[in-house]
Amino acid sequence: MTPAARTHEASAPPGIGPGEAPGAQELPPVEVVSLDRHILGNHEEDGSHFLPRYKAVVRDAAEAVKARKGLIFVEGPLGCGKSTLVECLADELAIPKFVEDVDDPEVKRYLSMLYSDQEVVRRVGAVGINNRYLTMRMRQYEQALVTAQSAVIDRTLVGDDVYMEGFVESCLMTDAQVDDIRRRRATEISILRPTTLRTAPLEVAIMITGPAEVFYARKNRRARGVEVEDSGKGVSLEYMTHLTERYRRLPSLLARSGFRGPVVQVDQVVRDGVYFDPASGRHLLPILEFIRDYFRR
Repeated sequence: MTPAARTHEASAPPGIGPGEAPGAQELPPVEVVSLDRHILGNHEEDGSHFLPRYKAVVRDAAEAVKARKGLIFVEGPLGCGKSTLVECLADELAIPKFVEDVDDPEVKRYLSMLYSDQEVVRRVGAVGINNRYLTMRMRQYEQALVTAQSAVIDRTLVGDDVYMEGFVESCLMTDAQVDDIRRRRATEISILRPTTLRTAPLEVAIMITGPAEVFYARKNRRARGVEVEDSGKGVSLEYMTHLTERYRRLPSLLARSGFRGPVVQVDQVVRDGVYFDPASGRHLLPILEFIRDYFRR
């Protein structure tokens, strides 16, 4: 595998801001690792050679993750393929997965509020929506730490900050309200980590990036009810464009929260006309190789 391109996200400003992890000013920036598009799009290797290599990488990656009690988070805008990637990684690594159950009535209600028109959000309250989501995320995180200890998780604990930033931009939340939620999250994480494991698990975030137009088209093809654009409600291309732009700041948000692992970026567009497919072993292989090497450290 060609060495992945490694960059570093700019450090957070000096001093500890509201809701940041204690000692955040001393934390190094989150390492951002970009997987080369050519590697993801490599379909040239003969299957008789590829399959044995793929099986060996899967075996070694699974052993490494379980030995180090690894938590693998998958991030990205809606429609990017998070759920599929979570499913594929959990299956190949033979570890539990924790995902948003989009058929659950409670989750449906929250999602419909996130994606509905601003008047509904004003009436229900953006603060209440985000506090409820934080409760769900923390419950999921606790289950992963206590019952699984190695798992693939749909979204990081700070992924919802991307949506909160959108609420602030739309004047539906204030900076102070966002800081209150971040403080609550930091407190709950500090309580969970030392009481559930003697040694905190290694963490890695896999972030799917790409053009908003691609995510918008994928979202329309799957046609989930709460996402369908209708009469000013649901998810519009304009909404997707702003959301995709905000997601580019996720590594900085992770660094400020005290996230301990690297962020692996996977571009949705492998090359012209070819898109990242988590169900393809040839696309999944570089991710599994990174996971194997990282958890072997």
